[in-house]
Amino acid sequence: MNINKFYEKEWISRKSQKFGEYSRNLVLYEFFPPVNKQIKILDLACGNGTVSQFLLKRGYQVTAVDISKEAIRQTKKKGIKNTVILNIETKLPFKSRYFDIVFWGDNIEHIIYPEKALKEISRVLKKTGRIIISTPNLGFIFYRWSFLKKGSMPCTEEIISDPWEWKHIRFFNFETLKNLLNKNSFKIIKIRGTIEPGIYGIFSKIYPKLFSSIIILEAININ
Repeated sequence: MNINKFYEKEWISRKSQKFGEYSRNLVLYEFFPPVNKQIKILDLACGNGTVSQFLLKRGYQVTAVDISKEAIRQTKKKGIKNTVILNIETKLPFKSRYFDIVFWGDNIEHIIYPEKALKEISRVLKKTGRIIISTPNLGFIFYRWSFLKKGSMPCTEEIISDPWEWKHIRFFNFETLKNLLNKNSFKIIKIRGTIEPGIYGIFSKIYPKLFSSIIILEAININ
């Protein structure tokens, strides 16, 4: 099974998630204020289009990309007209310096060559354009405890499974994600964490590196 068919099968079987059902999405209000002018944004690996729809409602001019035909079908149903079916590890079909912002949500952990993808993102972003990335935080206290107490590799996916079945193949904490961006023509301007509501929520604001399950990073293109 090639990678396109793999993700196609996943999206057909996946239950659609609403925007507010994922705590990371609630943090996006901080990163994407309402706008009145045409700011072009690329939603890279858009999934079912919930974030694309959110951005559209806040006034952004959205282009959505995903490897799955089913994901793009769901995204179109949410009113997104500019869509592309594409494996993002290939060359992006956009002009250089075209987008003001790229949102890359919960996908970098699936990528074989993240530096290659970042190079393409830098190319299509305007000078000083912004990238916002979210990804699981391997430094989360639960993952550390799982490794130290049980000796098991921490699973950062929604459904717990054996390591050889994982779709996540890259793992980041706050420092390694910052280092990756700094080494690939981006300057960090903001980084924070979040977690599903519960006991850890209070502590994630005090010590996000340890008590946040998700990292959200914002950087500007300096290439």
